[in-house]
Amino acid sequence: MQSFPGRVASFAAVALFAAAGSLFPADLPWNGTPLTADPKAMLAAAEKVPAGEAGAIVLLDEARYNFDAQGHAVSTRRLVARIIADSAVDDWSTVEAGWSPWFQEKPQIEARVISKDGTVHVLEPKAITESAGQDDLDIFSDNRIIRAPLPGIAAGSVLEQVVTYTHKTPIADAGLTDRFVFGRGVPLQQARLVIDAPSALAIHTTNRSETKEQKTDENGRQHIVWEAGPIAAVENYEYYLPYDMSALPYVAFSTGRSWQEVAHRYADIVEQQIKDAGIESEVKAAVGNATDRREVIARILASIQKNVRYAGVEVGEGSIVPMLVNVPQTLCDANYVNNGAITTPDSALQFLVYPGPSTSSFNMYDGTAAQVSVASGVSATELPTALGIPLLDDAGPWQIAVAFDGADEVDPVLDLIKGHGGAH
Repeated sequence: MQSFPGRVASFAAVALFAAAGSLFPADLPWNGTPLTADPKAMLAAAEKVPAGEAGAIVLLDEARYNFDAQGHAVSTRRLVARIIADSAVDDWSTVEAGWSPWFQEKPQIEARVISKDGTVHVLEPKAITESAGQDDLDIFSDNRIIRAPLPGIAAGSVLEQVVTYTHKTPIADAGLTDRFVFGRGVPLQQARLVIDAPSALAIHTTNRSETKEQKTDENGRQHIVWEAGPIAAVENYEYYLPYDMSALPYVAFSTGRSWQEVAHRYADIVEQQIKDAGIESEVKAAVGNATDRREVIARILASIQKNVRYAGVEVGEGSIVPMLVNVPQTLCDANYVNNGAITTPDSALQFLVYPGPSTSSFNMYDGTAAQVSVASGVSATELPTALGIPLLDDAGPWQIAVAFDGADEVDPVLDLIKGHGGAH
């Protein structure tokens, strides 16, 4: 399975790539416009690239980042690979891409597989499925993932896939930060990072590889390329490194003005969230009569460990904006709901909504209002009816923006126990 993280790039003109210079011939079929090269030319060129005893070889691993004047980015991540052995088929049989809906649009996946006889199999868009992104046991988010099986994968075939992302800046003026890693678990013939941006947009880079930057600046646009290859298969990864270290060479970049500005902007967000949270009284109660700095810190930490249960609710901008206890908009009191008049047997529905200004409506996490309009069964009508929430009749059809289906229990790995109705 080959997956691409949420990166940004675009189909920059091939002429710009050639003008910047390249370690590889521009006439290699995978160096042209994506998904358009002659299939037989792709096969012939791929078969000439030595792969040793590897079951597969990556011919091209490329990320292209295209920025507009506001610093927003559209991107592509492109991969071309040749499957050599039957043993490698399963590892290369699917493509996937993840994204965060609150600041990214749904990615677009395009792919084709060229069989050994030159037959082209194009990925059918209807085969692309969407599901919730995989969360850690203590992290709950609205991240999404799309996946698809690649058609016609077999030994001797060549696959080409392109994933396109559209991003916005999650924090104003913070810009975009990302990195491109040079290396894979199979031989890599050609790796390329391309950034195309307005000349006025500052691109801060850190190069922890042996690649050399190639830059041109014409007609108000800057075009920067890092290229490497061939690169031997990475067989021994060093795990558990510090967060700021990488086991593989990379180039990192950012369009933020400065870390100081990002820190100030984020500090403003945090201060806005905590200004009415009553933290001062909690701190005073925890500190008591302690005056020694170490003792003050120890008591505050002990209070946190005793009274705070960590559960990361990274929904929408909650991925970066702190959510606080006893503040309704944060969904973070004991049941994610702040209305004593509303009780439910479990927290399936409470996890997603909190009461609005009156008992006849609910507010979603993003602040929009919603009404419960249709109940799924007799038992499920009791709570909204008791609270005066209007219900539509059973006949339908209805125009429903959001639907909730309660469950008796969902464990951290998403095993679900469904009862006989009315669980929510």
